[in-house]
Amino acid sequence: MSNKKKGNMVWLLLAVCIFVMGGATVSADSGYDFFSAYNPKLAKPVKKNPKILMVGNSHTYYNKMPSMLKKICKSGGINAHIEAYAIGGHTLYQWACPAASAKKDTKESKKLFQALKTKKWDYVILQGATTEPVNSGAKMEKAIKKLMPMIKKSKAQAVFYQVWAPQKGYSGYFSDEKAVGQFQKKIVDKYNDLAKKYKAAVAPAGIAFRRAEKVLPGLNLYMDKKHASKEGSYLAACVLYSTMFKRKAQGTISLSQGAKNSNVLKELQQLAADVTIRAKITNNAQISMKKTEYVMHPGSKKKITYKVTKRAKNTRISSWKSNNKKVASVSSDGTVTACRAGTAQITAILNNGQKACCTITVK
Repeated sequence: MSNKKKGNMVWLLLAVCIFVMGGATVSADSGYDFFSAYNPKLAKPVKKNPKILMVGNSHTYYNKMPSMLKKICKSGGINAHIEAYAIGGHTLYQWACPAASAKKDTKESKKLFQALKTKKWDYVILQGATTEPVNSGAKMEKAIKKLMPMIKKSKAQAVFYQVWAPQKGYSGYFSDEKAVGQFQKKIVDKYNDLAKKYKAAVAPAGIAFRRAEKVLPGLNLYMDKKHASKEGSYLAACVLYSTMFKRKAQGTISLSQGAKNSNVLKELQQLAADVTIRAKITNNAQISMKKTEYVMHPGSKKKITYKVTKRAKNTRISSWKSNNKKVASVSSDGTVTACRAGTAQITAILNNGQKACCTITVK
């Protein structure tokens, strides 16, 4: 073989290696951009006295989430009747295919089957256990396959309530955020695949949680690294509402972090709308500060100016935060209040996760 051919062969082998290694690198990542545009799988709105049946576990009943959903419906002028069948730790497979030896499970499943067979429903919301779509996908599908004929016979639309991955450090599950993202991607993929196969809607609460961790960093959506706080349950309820009725949630409710705060409620409502009714919109907006450094005196106020480029229809600032509130605090409209001598960094975060910062020096 000539030197030239040998050289070409070496370059070809090198290119193949780079391609393979690059592919491995990509697959090792979560492989999912939780801020990307996608085609939502929404239900058909039934706004006149809809009857909603919820089936799940603690992700359904924690913080009285069905009551939250009912209040959101009422604020939107919808008089919803909601019933919930939820048992802590239960999988959809346990609901649909209880073990013969599990007498209590069998009894509860019979109640569910009776409700499906004897009552008319407009929506049936199915929520699997956190790990079920990842570790027991075949059983989850078997459960859905058994439940779907009953759901269709009751003239209801099936809505798959996509759950969120636990936080980093939960019971040794995840050591870093990358692992959390990978797990969430598997949850998203399974729910979407099943929804496509069984022609169901998907309420993407899991995607909403992933976005919220970036755009609302000061808000804790978790109670114990797995279950939702009141804020998390409210976000999930907003996602369910927007998935069923194709409109943004509204109204007020008392939450745990002083979130009678209307700004917090509005941001959760907006975020739910972003992952449902506005999910198709591509948002590549970028934000930059017009000035990156400010000098202020204690007690003075200054509104931070910024520039947004590549703006989409739904682009907005989701949150402002200060890394040192004792030196300088910032309001929801970007107004900084200087408190005492020192330095603080102020960050503005767009609803697509993009950020811009400036430094405040108080003298």
